Amino acid sequence: MPAPSAASSDPDIEAPDGRLAESESLAIRESEIASEPTTEPPAEKQAVVADLEYWHAALVVVTPGSHADLFKAAATELFGPGQFVQGIWIWDVRRLSGPRGGL
Repeated sequence: MPAPSAASSDPDIEAPDGRLAESESLAIRESEIASEPTTEPPAEKQAVVADLEYWHAALVVVTPGSHADLFKAAATELFGPGQFVQGIWIWDVRRLSGPRGGL
């Protein structure tokens, strides 16, 4: 399985092998979303699924803050409807990050 790319502005998030994870390795770069929140190309979706698998992700969470509405729109486009729980949006992505996952 290909590993996620190593770029990150958050030094606190590291892969098990020491590489830095993308701050949105579980989805979407803020700059891309802010400039173009349209349909993700298949290669982008495959990269998201690869990251979900790599990190054994169970949830994708969007918290209130800058560009939260754009992150929510992108996550909804990628994963389907989310759930709004106590002020945050949550997507259960276990079906995608498991051994038979995929978008």
